[in-house]
Amino acid sequence: EDPLPLRRAKITMEAAVKKADRTRAAATAAREASEAAAAAAEAATQEALMKVAEAEAYLEEMKKKPGSAEGQMWWLERRVIEAKKYMP
Repeated sequence: EDPLPLRRAKITMEAAVKKADRTRAAATAAREASEAAAAAAEAATQEALMKVAEAEAYLEEMKKKPGSAEGQMWWLERRVIEAKKYMP
């Protein structure tokens, strides 16, 4: 009986296992990187929401002061509204 096909099958199987291991390692690294990016994006979103809330509070405070420029306040309010449209 010829052992060549058996050896070839064994070598092919070992190569497939090595390739699968490399692919699994790359996928694990990519998953970890994407999880870190998602966490960073979530933190940035929270920070942006806090900044918008601060801007709105400041705008309301400035509106209550006497002698504020009404046109400028209107433009600032529009900018805040436009920024909120694109917030998650």
